[in-house]
Amino acid sequence: ALTRRPYVIAGMVALVAMLPLALTSSDRAIRALGAPRWRFLHRLAYVAVAAVVLHYLWLVKSWTLEPLAYAAAAFVLLVLRVILRAGHGGRAALPPATCTPRKPIAGERP
Repeated sequence: ALTRRPYVIAGMVALVAMLPLALTSSDRAIRALGAPRWRFLHRLAYVAVAAVVLHYLWLVKSWTLEPLAYAAAAFVLLVLRVILRAGHGGRAALPPATCTPRKPIAGERP
């Protein structure tokens, strides 16, 4: 049954790939995992992007402008990401803002 609807499998792969990313996007999760493991885990975003593109292309079952435009946009963004990382010795162009501790708000417990 699922082999007749491969877009369902691609959509589920994207969902499953994004679930750990959502669960580990807080400052607390970054501290618990450590930055290197957190960065490694968040590479699942690339798997999710590829699965989402396949999901959408298979879902619409036609090569119209809209799905091709989304696929092209995803491709361009991924290529830009690779180019930016290559120019910075394999590190992201900007450090993630979530890695810096924030100051507590007045009256808030640390």
